[in-house]
Amino acid sequence: MTDSDPAEAISRVPHPEENATLASMGWIWNVDVKERKVKVTVSVPGKYPFTSVIENDITAVLEEKGYSAEVEFAQAAEKEEPGKVKRKVELPVVGQGGGTHTGIDALPRQGIRNIIAVASGKGGVGKSFMTAVLGTHLSMLGYRTAIIDADITGPCISRMFGLSALPGMGEDGKIEPLVSQGGLRIMSIDVIMDRFRTPLIWRGPLINSAIRGLFSETRWGDIHYLLVDLPPGTSDAPLTVFQSMKPDGVVFVTSPMEIARSVVSRAVSMAKEMHVPVIGFVENMSHLVLPGNKTINIFGRESSERAAAEFGIPFLGSIPIDTAVSALSDRGEIELYRNSELFTIIRRMRFRLAELHSARKESV
Repeated sequence: MTDSDPAEAISRVPHPEENATLASMGWIWNVDVKERKVKVTVSVPGKYPFTSVIENDITAVLEEKGYSAEVEFAQAAEKEEPGKVKRKVELPVVGQGGGTHTGIDALPRQGIRNIIAVASGKGGVGKSFMTAVLGTHLSMLGYRTAIIDADITGPCISRMFGLSALPGMGEDGKIEPLVSQGGLRIMSIDVIMDRFRTPLIWRGPLINSAIRGLFSETRWGDIHYLLVDLPPGTSDAPLTVFQSMKPDGVVFVTSPMEIARSVVSRAVSMAKEMHVPVIGFVENMSHLVLPGNKTINIFGRESSERAAAEFGIPFLGSIPIDTAVSALSDRGEIELYRNSELFTIIRRMRFRLAELHSARKESV
């Protein structure tokens, strides 16, 4: 089997909701290859809401290998019994990378399926922006998504989404997260304490306790993805998140500047030291697009993609400078921001998560 084999490509397509690949769960029912065209039959439950995600994933990986794709769906009840259909191509279950979690005093996950920390080595690279827009674009794909603002002394997520009301509390004492117009569930210390202007001057233990409380005392419900917006650097707060929430992985946000790359290396080392799998790099403010589709590299030509290769970490994609971002954030309308590249970044992120979970199972 070669890297250009369509079976190898299809075998890596993750299940939209579970921490596994479609192949490992038996959802890839038939694959028919004729020259450069591949017809894939996927077995799904009736009225499955993520068929478009599956179709886009399969199409993308096959197009990367130079094949055209035709994806059809069959309801699970309609297919023949397992073993009665001969697959045209055998699909291996593959995975690489990842690690195991260590640490103490982990908190229960409640109904959260995936926890992803969003981090950076330094401030000013647009980490909170990236957390917000990854959340909105995941929600657009149909995933139930939530965000915790773990930057306790400098929270901004609630303002970006235009949320200022005090959260409610259930009869069991659990806090009800605020819900954005697009349906994202959001929790931040500023909305709990109603302190949008007065700074929180807290030492490490209080900050750590607040982060744990935001996670454990909130009624999240059934969530596909919880994104945790970390403060920059390698302080107590990221350590608390890594130990208490046991993230499935961390996405590092950087910029084209050499100083940002050099600083993020320390944050990457911290994640590896804590055995938190690194999902990949996202480069923000990569360039400015001018009329006529010309580009200017305002922050230089230092490539985060090259840096990712040096660290042995996947490069998920890049987002250009957009003058609309600051205006939308200030108005609390970040959910109106659209960039198709974010869907590519999310697809690569999901593929990477599936690889990490597969590798973790194989190492047990």
